[in-house]
Amino acid sequence: RYVEQTRGKPLCAILLLDDEGKRLRSGAAGVLPKDLEKFCDGAEVGENAGVCGVAAWRNERVIVDDVGKHPSCAARLAAAGCTDAAACWSQPIRDSAGKPIGVLMMLSRRSGAPAPGDVDLIQQAANLAAVAIEKKRSDAELQLASSVYQASDEAILVTDAENRIIAVNPAFTRLTGYALEEVRGRNPRLLSAGRTARAEYEAMWQALRAAGQWQGEIWNRRKNGDEYAEWLTINTLRDGSGGIHRYIAMFSDITEKKRTAELVWRQANYDTLTGLPNRNLFYDRLNQEVKKMQRGGHLLALLYIDLDRFKEVNDAYGHDAGDKLLTETASRIAGCVRDADTVARLSGDEFAVVLPGVTDMGRVEQVAKDIVAGLARPFDVGGHVAYVSASVGIALYPADADNAEALLKAADHAMYAAKEGGRNSFSYFAGPMAPSARLKA
Repeated sequence: RYVEQTRGKPLCAILLLDDEGKRLRSGAAGVLPKDLEKFCDGAEVGENAGVCGVAAWRNERVIVDDVGKHPSCAARLAAAGCTDAAACWSQPIRDSAGKPIGVLMMLSRRSGAPAPGDVDLIQQAANLAAVAIEKKRSDAELQLASSVYQASDEAILVTDAENRIIAVNPAFTRLTGYALEEVRGRNPRLLSAGRTARAEYEAMWQALRAAGQWQGEIWNRRKNGDEYAEWLTINTLRDGSGGIHRYIAMFSDITEKKRTAELVWRQANYDTLTGLPNRNLFYDRLNQEVKKMQRGGHLLALLYIDLDRFKEVNDAYGHDAGDKLLTETASRIAGCVRDADTVARLSGDEFAVVLPGVTDMGRVEQVAKDIVAGLARPFDVGGHVAYVSASVGIALYPADADNAEALLKAADHAMYAAKEGGRNSFSYFAGPMAPSARLKA
């Protein structure tokens, strides 16, 4: 309207580049005929396009002083029923970086190039349009960012360069229980549960100083005292001089996710009845211990334990009684070894013990004797007294086998040797065809 009210009263329109930069779209128009405005909407951008398309493509002013002699202009104006335009001037509208974001189109009612005053007018109008367009887009982006900030399911925390809290979003309040008024100006360490090691925080700050970003898991505490695990991402926002302006932290509660993962892992690796490692975890630990012994040149002893007459207890008193006996068996075996040793339930009434770092064979024999003696004592299984015994096979790494699987087979052979020797005893592995090398308890 400002341009249209100047001398000559030209027709004026603002056409904006689309997101792909390939076409011009109608942005604003004054008294421009609606048919012409509609006709201009969607105009192609390129070297061989119309006046406005060329101006946007070249990012420079394009003047057609006689539209009647320009095929593209004449055809468009005629199709739109616009007969009083004599010249077409198109001025690029540039953003603050100098890139074209659209064009200011003027249709003059007199032919010829624009006068110096007209050029100034076109340039001023294009500059004003650029400011208005960028402000509107900036406002739209800020509104979108604000909407995302407010609606995000992730908690967002913003601090200044001194790590003092200046802003939080609603998800932060829902997760932590703290409103902005309660945390403004305070250090985020007020959320700490004290479970994350100091070294981890030091590594976090080192990464922020070096790369401006950090991501990881920490433990925090809600306002009500409940502890929770969170997945945290921190980004550093710098000012124009490169100094730190803001720290932006986004985090979510992963406590339940961790619990579920831990439960799945435990179910896959631990026996649900006795709480001991199952065969899967036993193999993993045995392989790890074998590798350690390989590096250190130490001995490792594997004890394979099978209960004698367990089926008779199940048949006589039922499976509940059998389960109680197995649970007590696990406890008695665990009481015969150190915390560093591994006790596992392999299946049914079969157990195993891994004794790493053996330096005294007398200790291996003592553990075997203690297990045999401990399992020979009577069991209270729900008001009934049950008696079982144990046959224990012993295999040594690397004397009897050079890998975990072979070591387990050797211990299994030794266990059967103990059974053939009368049970309630332990036996050392002496080769699969020589089960006679046994020691009675």
